[in-house]
Amino acid sequence: MRFFCHSEHGGLLWLARRLQADGHDVRLWVQHGQAGQGLVPGAPGPYPADEEVVVVDGPPSRAAALRRPGQRVIGNNALGAEVAYDPAAALRRLRVAGLRLADPRVFHDVRAAKAFLATHPGRWVVEAAEAGFTADGDHDAVRRWLGWAGTGLRDGFTLRRYVPGHAVGVAGWFNGERWVPPFVAVLTDPRAQTGDLGPVTGTEATCVWALEGEQPALARATLLHFTAALRAAHYVGALTLRAVVDGDGAGALTALGFVDRLPGDAFMGWALLLAGDLGTQLAAFARGSLRRWDARTHVRALTLRVTTPPYPVEPPDARAVAGLPLDPHLLDDPRAVFVQDVRADRAGEPVLAGVDGHACTVGHTALDWWALRDGALGKAKKLAIPDKQYRTDPVLHAEAAWSALREVRDRRATAPPLRAPTGFPARPSRDGDADASEPPPAPSVT
Repeated sequence: MRFFCHSEHGGLLWLARRLQADGHDVRLWVQHGQAGQGLVPGAPGPYPADEEVVVVDGPPSRAAALRRPGQRVIGNNALGAEVAYDPAAALRRLRVAGLRLADPRVFHDVRAAKAFLATHPGRWVVEAAEAGFTADGDHDAVRRWLGWAGTGLRDGFTLRRYVPGHAVGVAGWFNGERWVPPFVAVLTDPRAQTGDLGPVTGTEATCVWALEGEQPALARATLLHFTAALRAAHYVGALTLRAVVDGDGAGALTALGFVDRLPGDAFMGWALLLAGDLGTQLAAFARGSLRRWDARTHVRALTLRVTTPPYPVEPPDARAVAGLPLDPHLLDDPRAVFVQDVRADRAGEPVLAGVDGHACTVGHTALDWWALRDGALGKAKKLAIPDKQYRTDPVLHAEAAWSALREVRDRRATAPPLRAPTGFPARPSRDGDADASEPPPAPSVT
């Protein structure tokens, strides 16, 4: 099978190496930077030639440009751009689906947001498209933070109420016509440092497991609401809905937003769960013939980032340390060590490519939580990477979240499948507009 991996900064290098290890013909195109050079055959240009399957991690417009007759593209499309990068549009879809929301307000003007907070006390969260731009605190603290962020929020941002509970992601793969099970649950440590300190990077440590059944309760309460919209858009790829599940046993779920893929290192964790040939299954999914992923449901996967300064930075801000020698063992096992900001030097040894300092992500599978952590931490400790950084407390909240999700699964086991709504409003949004109607009641999972 011939694959073309089209990557913005080299985020699909790990996938290209994994497919190569499984015996597939792979070409990698990296739009910006040198990640992957000398490790995977490079493509002569940004567009595939005769490759049968194209995997994209770049902007949705780029995925659309790559779609040509006879080629199957897994990646972003127009609907992905809407739900992932247009907060107002995503919130309208969530409201129409009847999902409980955290009183979200979309802003493009910092002054308007500060004026809103002055009359709305309580704990608020800021979420912005720019990596690392987030804040969480009482209304006065968030107002001060907004004053500091200023023009850095030029692409807009969302204010929402803080919701206590367990943050989870539920992900699924849609092939343009239907969901291909199993669905996936995702837990992450979003901050860079042990103890939940430091900047938000998104997926510093990530735990992934496959949900049992064709339509598990968590999917019925979230993703299955959007089946009709995905089918109408011919969406091909993964979609994740971020949510908070109450930890008190009540089973209420609050939706936070979408990610138009398996976020960050969750895709690596998903690959760890798959038995058999990953490339064969990806190709069958792209063709629409895969009925079910060959995913193991009796284990969980944990991924852990291993980085070096100046990480965390925005690509390509690590150019000053490009060429830093790295442990040759990084290249030993592409099924468990997923290299990222790496290229080969003239001797074929791995060095830092100078993208962001994210040298690799290590992965481990196990059923027991502590065995899972010990396995991932053991792999990280063995790597000789200068000034290496990694969290030593990966997903310590996983047990509590797992218990809450078990309540969702058990209590909804006999519920009928959900029917997806077919229409979505197209009303324009204004700064701070929460919609004219009251939020619908929380979808119960009892």
